[in-house]
Amino acid sequence: ETTGQAPKSDEKTGQTMEKSGPSGKSDTDVRSKSQSGAPSTSSQSTEQNRTTTTGQGAAGSARLTTEQRTKITTVFKQHKVDPTHLNVSVSVGTRIPASVHLYPLPAEVITIYPEWRSYEYILVGNEIVVINPRTHEIVVVLEA
Repeated sequence: ETTGQAPKSDEKTGQTMEKSGPSGKSDTDVRSKSQSGAPSTSSQSTEQNRTTTTGQGAAGSARLTTEQRTKITTVFKQHKVDPTHLNVSVSVGTRIPASVHLYPLPAEVITIYPEWRSYEYILVGNEIVVINPRTHEIVVVLEA
């Protein structure tokens, strides 16, 4: 018995034939109950995936390995820039004011994570903040 498909129709009469499952209810009865009940496992896992990917932020969503993070923070420590003071929350997805002076990412960082080509950064306290210069959104916050 196939599940998740429409009931078969009789080729001669064109009428829908419904099979009864082990519970004695037709496939359409079972299908309508599952659609109106709790979300199925696939929609739950889709929802879980959505929350995990938004944790990194939709703006450029950086998926750095531990090794990449270590290499990138080492590169940033070698490049001294003046710290910036912000009046906004330093978190992924936050837009920073256009008046804030941004620094171009070091070439070594782009070699490690090419998706950040043309991105810029600032230093806020002990955090390295990578920013998409087109949208002025924070794409990742790294400990310096």
